[in-house]
Amino acid sequence: MIKINLLPPEIARRRKIRQIGIMFGTMSAIYVGLLIFVFILLSGRIALVNRELEQEKMELQRYSAQLSQVAALRSAISNLEEKLNFKSKVAEANNKWIALLDLIRLYTPKDVWITAIDIAPPDSVILSCNTLGGAKSIATCNLSFMNCQKFKDVTVDTTAFAVPKKGGQAAQEAGGQRADSGMLQFKVTFKLVEPVGLPKAAAPAPETEAGPEQGDMPPDGEAGSGGME
Repeated sequence: MIKINLLPPEIARRRKIRQIGIMFGTMSAIYVGLLIFVFILLSGRIALVNRELEQEKMELQRYSAQLSQVAALRSAISNLEEKLNFKSKVAEANNKWIALLDLIRLYTPKDVWITAIDIAPPDSVILSCNTLGGAKSIATCNLSFMNCQKFKDVTVDTTAFAVPKKGGQAAQEAGGQRADSGMLQFKVTFKLVEPVGLPKAAAPAPETEAGPEQGDMPPDGEAGSGGME
């Protein structure tokens, strides 16, 4: 069957151009709609991410506050541990002193008074002593400390001593010898057989020519119960 187009060519050309324009318009509308859909989708996603970020920030602030509390608690625990360690060291040092003093008291004769105790590194002990018993008491004291199995290198220093006077006259015998009632000052030095790392002793008070402090010295001519009791 033969079709004859009686329309002018310009009309066919315009119709084709209109079809092309409609097609481009439809494609543009679809593209714009797609862009709008993607924009809405991304906007919703961004809003969701922002809400999650705000929640994470709130969680981070809460954890930061908890971490601050934990840090303060750790600092308090560290300070407490330091105090406990210091107290344990002090208690250990005190126990060493108490054990040493008990041992010295046990081996100190009754007529000897200890006026000062000094520690010479590493484990030497120096006792400043007074006695009314004369050379016999000094020898007894020396022998007593030498018999202690926990002491070694026991030495006695009697280079300095003082003799009290009566009525302005020196208490001496006719031959120039010292009277038995004179107060003798001497030092006993020894070391511990098993060093225990004794704590450093405080500087001893200056020695005076007086006898035992606070009235502990017995009357002249009598040997009271001295030692460290």
